[in-house]
Amino acid sequence: MPYSLPETYKHLDQAFPGSKFILSVRDSPEQWYQSVVRFQSKKFGRDGKLPTAEDLHKAVYVRKGWLLNRLKLYGLTEDDPFNKERMIAHYEKHNREVREYFAERPGDLLVINLAEPGSYGRFLDFIGAKSSRTEFPWENRSR
Repeated sequence: MPYSLPETYKHLDQAFPGSKFILSVRDSPEQWYQSVVRFQSKKFGRDGKLPTAEDLHKAVYVRKGWLLNRLKLYGLTEDDPFNKERMIAHYEKHNREVREYFAERPGDLLVINLAEPGSYGRFLDFIGAKSSRTEFPWENRSR
């Protein structure tokens, strides 16, 4: 957030001409969904359980109620705030739309799975940087 909000990348592209964009993807939509669920459960759930709409409404993250409102942007409801089919559909739609938007400008978009071997090198090449590292550092594992 906010980069996964619908069309944010388009507005950033217009505001910052000549910028480069990175779309990080997972091995599968299922893997992405499970990561979101683990993170949300760990951060906002009770006893490691998936948070309820009430938990999300009470959570102070950006501001109280922000998390629940964010989920509603993706077509989720308070009755089922982590609906797997809807969340995966949003993930797939977002990734597809970003790729389509940059289809005529492949040099401006790097689609990268951070878990793939060599991804850090591809990232460095894309941004034109050098590093003594060989892999991305892990800051927030949700496992």
